[in-house]
Amino acid sequence: MFKKALLLLIIINFFSCKNEDDSLIIEPAGSAEYYINNKTEVNLSALITTSTELGSKNRTLTILNKQSTLIYTDGAIGVNPVPTNTFSKIEIYSTTNNVNSLLLKFSPVSNEDWKIIEQDLGKTGYGLTKYELLVTNEILGNN
Repeated sequence: MFKKALLLLIIINFFSCKNEDDSLIIEPAGSAEYYINNKTEVNLSALITTSTELGSKNRTLTILNKQSTLIYTDGAIGVNPVPTNTFSKIEIYSTTNNVNSLLLKFSPVSNEDWKIIEQDLGKTGYGLTKYELLVTNEILGNN
């Protein structure tokens, strides 16, 4: 009798727990790639400070002349990251005789300083956006 009751409980439990909804729950996510495009004749250094949400981490990169360099990749669930979400400060330096000279400072960072160079958003409106910060002799005041 006990075995039959136990078997009956197992069968009831098995069939009552069956989930008829096999659909996946999908959370939309966005990502961003950030580039600095150095159109000048000289190599530059960039000191990048991430936003408070990303830990306020510092990173120094060399930005070669006449090249566009990927400086950071960001991603988040439920949002398409923009520069103000990712960075708190960006400083651009030149180096001459082992002396760094500050040329540009973006603090706070503004979305308007960045150009969207590519965007691939899915049906949800989320996806990859590539941003570029352009540095030219004119911007640096070196006409």
